[in-house]
Amino acid sequence: MTTKKKIALDDIDYKILKELSMDSEKGVKEIAEKIGIPVSTCFNRIKKLKELGVIKRFTINVDPSIIGYDVTAAIHLNVEGPYLEEIEKTLAENPNILYLYDITGEYDVLAIARFRSVEELDKFIKSLLKNPKIKRTITNVILRVVKESDVKVPL
Repeated sequence: MTTKKKIALDDIDYKILKELSMDSEKGVKEIAEKIGIPVSTCFNRIKKLKELGVIKRFTINVDPSIIGYDVTAAIHLNVEGPYLEEIEKTLAENPNILYLYDITGEYDVLAIARFRSVEELDKFIKSLLKNPKIKRTITNVILRVVKESDVKVPL
């Protein structure tokens, strides 16, 4: 397990991150005006946050249902111990898998995935269970999104 260096952020950094998390296209001038700091300070702070790896990239937020991905599933996998990293690597290469976590408890891996249909999900799960290194799975279909955030920390 790698330990990343912790970065101490102040209120201004958090305000900048919050503004960018709501709209990454927002200009530096607009952000600076909104939080009440000089444009040059805002620019330098954003640059520093990128250099430190706090901001990894600027991206878009796509509505999956509009492009046909109507089924979201949480898939718990129980994997034969020596094959855990191999299975995770294979799963990580699948474009339907959005998030992949090593977890504690009864299951070893949690995958959050999106599919166009229940049939597509069913086919995916059955393909997983053909792999003898995967002992079992539990799949939960997400019925309704209550809260979903691209921001990984509370801002």
